[in-house]
Amino acid sequence: MRGPLYFCFWAIFLIFIIMPALAQRVYGGESAYKIPSTEVTGYYKAELAYRYPQNAAFSKFLHLFQLELHTSFSDKARLIAIGRVTYNSIYDFEDFFTVNPLQTAFKRTPAEIASFAPERSLAELREFYLDWNFPSADVRLGKQIVRWGMIEGFRITDEINPLDFKEFILRDVGDRYVPLWMANATFYISDMSLQALVIPDLTFHQPARPGTEWEEFQIPPQTDEPARSPDNWEGGIRFSENIDGWDSSLSYFYDWDDFPAAFRGAFGNEGVLPFKPRYTRLHNVGFSTSKNISGAVGAVEMAYVRGKYFETGIDTNGNGVLDSADTFGEIEADYFKYGLSIDVNPYDTDITVQYSQSIVPHYDSTMLTDQIESGASLFIRKEWLNSRLLTQFSVLYFFNHAEALIRPRVDYKWSDSIKLSAGADFFSGERKTDLNSGFRFIGFFKDHDRIYGEVKYSF
Repeated sequence: MRGPLYFCFWAIFLIFIIMPALAQRVYGGESAYKIPSTEVTGYYKAELAYRYPQNAAFSKFLHLFQLELHTSFSDKARLIAIGRVTYNSIYDFEDFFTVNPLQTAFKRTPAEIASFAPERSLAELREFYLDWNFPSADVRLGKQIVRWGMIEGFRITDEINPLDFKEFILRDVGDRYVPLWMANATFYISDMSLQALVIPDLTFHQPARPGTEWEEFQIPPQTDEPARSPDNWEGGIRFSENIDGWDSSLSYFYDWDDFPAAFRGAFGNEGVLPFKPRYTRLHNVGFSTSKNISGAVGAVEMAYVRGKYFETGIDTNGNGVLDSADTFGEIEADYFKYGLSIDVNPYDTDITVQYSQSIVPHYDSTMLTDQIESGASLFIRKEWLNSRLLTQFSVLYFFNHAEALIRPRVDYKWSDSIKLSAGADFFSGERKTDLNSGFRFIGFFKDHDRIYGEVKYSF
């Protein structure tokens, strides 16, 4: 049976098919078209990182080359293609286990350890999409990134694209997202806008390669993935309007949970999977609003998520702790999450403070997660020397387990083409992986502090 997303997608696709003729008619004959022109831009970036004080060693010497092509077919139609090639030359100087110390939290066999191999190089088509602009609509078709959230760092409504965890969450913000093939259309009615998404690309979170430094989880190989059929496509709609100075939006996203349900043991925990992991459907209803009040920008973002599966554990053998002999399962429960943010600019310094919580209203005591989980972040940014020097400082803190990620950084614009950067990543917290103490998202990497430097040449 054909689902509603199937018909939505083909309706949008037909719009793309007839769009060139329609644009010519609307915008006035030949004047709407011109000989295609292409602009080529890009950059080369070298990234060097040194881990310390535990297992001190150079852990990265990455070379990244990105090329962007912008081809205009008319004033209203253009094609954007972004390709990228990376090569990590650290493995030309260091062996695998110097760069990637063996993590004892994962119960690996000698055969598994012997199979570990680095990802030296990667070539990918990062983004590839067609844009068409009409008087009352913008349409984009292809591989792209769509961001709905207002609260940076906490995914409240920003659930469209999955995340790439190959370097934890330490990459530039845009590089953390996995682009998806989709149809994306925004329609404008007076001061209102309506955005619709249809996503046939069923790609989920991307974990770090087994055995590498930033491995924190793996998707079990026996996980059931949804069939690549129209009934399983994702889709969303977002309505936005400025109401008395408040930039507000209401959204709905029907998607798959990017983590499969019931994959106990994937975070280095002990035990045998008692059932087959699988991806499950979620309903996300979100709301966000922001306003500039006397120079300070305040924002509120919230979402109600229906259909989430939480892992459970019961001490059936009565020894007072959870171990592989106990009973584990899963339970479906809705949850609510929200974020608050304020941006101020004292003395030409950008300061952003954020706070977020996720709450399970109908909590079950057997759940292996807390009923309320809280986090906060601080971001400070200031430009110096006529904007040639930029200093940044950020902190991400999770209250439940007292975990923190602290990131100072300095960028210096040597010329219009060359930028030099230096920074550090400091991890604070306890590294807990047993079933009784709960998983530590940041504390898991407490021994992975590092300093780094970058050189970027843009053209």
